[in-house]
Amino acid sequence: MNTAKVYQDSAGRDCSISQMVAREPQWAASRVQAGEAALEELVRLRAATVEVADALREMIEHHLVPGSEAAALALRAAQAVVATREPPAC
Repeated sequence: MNTAKVYQDSAGRDCSISQMVAREPQWAASRVQAGEAALEELVRLRAATVEVADALREMIEHHLVPGSEAAALALRAAQAVVATREPPAC
């Protein structure tokens, strides 16, 4: 957690994240929920990327893709996304 970041509460006062959570619990709850939603979307997008990579691989292997160099580049890009670190569990 970055404790150096300065926040402003609803009164415009500078505060730390800990102070902000204590002063604005509803704000903190909304940020937690937004973070959870973002993580769920990230998991969904990563799963979709895996599906695309698998489909591209199959198309390339069966020579179903005209201009297979472009498909190979797309496959490598999808694999690079899939190879990134897994997000934390929701």
